[in-house]
Amino acid sequence: MITLRGVEVHNLRRVDLDLPHRKLIVFCGLSGSGKSSLAFDTLYAEGQRRYIESFSAYTRQFLERLEKPAAERIDGIPPAIAIAGKSPNRSSRSTVATTTEIHDYLRLLFAKIGQVICYRCGRPVRRESPHDVADALTQLPPGTRYLVAFARRGADQLASDQLTAALVEEGFLRVVTQGRMVSLDAQPLTSPVIEPVDVVVDRLSATGAVDRRMRDSIETAYRHGDGACTIFFEPGGNSPLEAISAESAIDGQRWRRIAYSARLHCEHCNLDYPDPEPRLFSFNSPLGACPVCEGFGSVSDIDFDLVVPDPTKSLREGAIAPWNTPAYQHELEELLAIADELRLPVDIPFNELAEEHRRHILEGVPHRKFGGLRGFFAWLERRKYKMHIRVFLSRWRSYRSCEACGGKRLRPEALAVRIAGKNIADLAALEVREAIAWFDAVGLSDHERLVARTMLDQIQWRLRFLEIVGLDYVGLDRALRTLSGGEAQRVTLTSALGSSLV
Repeated sequence: MITLRGVEVHNLRRVDLDLPHRKLIVFCGLSGSGKSSLAFDTLYAEGQRRYIESFSAYTRQFLERLEKPAAERIDGIPPAIAIAGKSPNRSSRSTVATTTEIHDYLRLLFAKIGQVICYRCGRPVRRESPHDVADALTQLPPGTRYLVAFARRGADQLASDQLTAALVEEGFLRVVTQGRMVSLDAQPLTSPVIEPVDVVVDRLSATGAVDRRMRDSIETAYRHGDGACTIFFEPGGNSPLEAISAESAIDGQRWRRIAYSARLHCEHCNLDYPDPEPRLFSFNSPLGACPVCEGFGSVSDIDFDLVVPDPTKSLREGAIAPWNTPAYQHELEELLAIADELRLPVDIPFNELAEEHRRHILEGVPHRKFGGLRGFFAWLERRKYKMHIRVFLSRWRSYRSCEACGGKRLRPEALAVRIAGKNIADLAALEVREAIAWFDAVGLSDHERLVARTMLDQIQWRLRFLEIVGLDYVGLDRALRTLSGGEAQRVTLTSALGSSLV
């Protein structure tokens, strides 16, 4: 038994109670009768307090400690865990997916099995080891000539004689530059050196198999090329490499060029991608958040529908609302003073003004030292350390979707990682019922399913529970503050039951 004697927590008056162990016990009663005081402030508080007392003093300083409940005696109480119906975090960063931890498992899923697709050209971006390059070259028809080379970085920063001497000293005698092959021992490079400069490691013929010379040449190119190499091969023969290579010319002859890298680098766009890791897919992390909206998905900007609430008014009648206040009426007076010079009609409705006249009002007239609306609000921004300025500015602001990320909150490098054609923002934009259907039908390889088994199980379990509690219509990226009280409580319940507590 848990034995309670003389409990006087909050509105409890010397309550004595015996509670049997290993039973499901429900406290019910009228509002204010002491249910929470007994369950949370007495039983949970004392169970947690005694459990934490068993830790070292160093450990106890990091743990939340509740007050000792007012009671004569409490015996037989075990360590306690409480799942309380507290109001969830209603910040603009909290969504259904983050609150239920679905987003955390999605981040881990994309870090483990996501594939990087270049956001400019749409080509897959993969890491290739020397072993992968050697295997690819076995697809060339036997007898096809090819060159193993590497790109020399920073070549244009050296004088031609310095670059020639450095390459010869390293044992390289041929380079491909500006569409021609140059033999350094017979014809040194001439100034100025223009990148790209591809240094030839070896000239080989395809045999349909991997041999020692091929492997050594590729490893040499990787070592000198900062983890990358370039292959030039003769076109023709219907090789699978033809489709992923680019046209090139050397001394007037047609060649195909293909680049390999141990880094996540798109050769066509010359873009480097970071290693996929969970932080990259978090809009709450500086590593993953869109740099423009800082992970909010929207930006606050001046709303000109608020600035000109009644476009049927003329400028003289006060169409521009911020300039109707006594403190800033001088801005309107300045505009009216130069109106004749600008041929700006001030007595016709604002919505009938020509585009040129609106541009003068918006952008200002620099030679007359009139800053316009943009200059006016920029001037206020520099003074928003004052409370009344911040309040005034807020009257004319509204939120709009971030143009940089399209409201997806993440930087382009994070959105470039995809699973079955969808990035993490695409999945977060699905409703619960749509997400369930997508995960049921997604085509993954056996290896991907083995790697992602735990993440998939956790995501699908939480999605199923959201469906069970009647939230199958809610979008995963729906902000928690836009939910009703009952919807928010059911989302919190999903988070509690999804923790697999027994």
